[in-house]
Amino acid sequence: MSEDKVKLGRWALGIREVDLYWRKGTGGSFNRAASETGIGEIAVGIDEPRWEDEVSALLHETAEFAMYDMRRRFNPDPDYSRDHGNYLFVLTHEQFSEAMARVAWFAASALPRLAAVYNKEHKKKRKGHD
Repeated sequence: MSEDKVKLGRWALGIREVDLYWRKGTGGSFNRAASETGIGEIAVGIDEPRWEDEVSALLHETAEFAMYDMRRRFNPDPDYSRDHGNYLFVLTHEQFSEAMARVAWFAASALPRLAAVYNKEHKKKRKGHD
């Protein structure tokens, strides 16, 4: 594991288990299969100024990962810019419901741990121990 991220846990996201990490910074990302473990990873930046932004980053990455696994995320080909903004998501309502159910299971399990770490990190910052 990289020193720039800290593992919070591993939870089910649909048919696979995914590791959740926090890292310095904002926003988030996902890796469908880490090279060293083959396990999917989601990383969220712990420096979001508001808890709502932290939850938004988690839900965004979790939903995108779920839709990727369901083969509902597409990108243009060729895509020379490799810009993540080019992705297109195409889902029926039934597929959307499935994706959100996967997100809900993951988020319900992961949010208590993420909240504890977020609160601890932001308490340190308020005290000036950044």
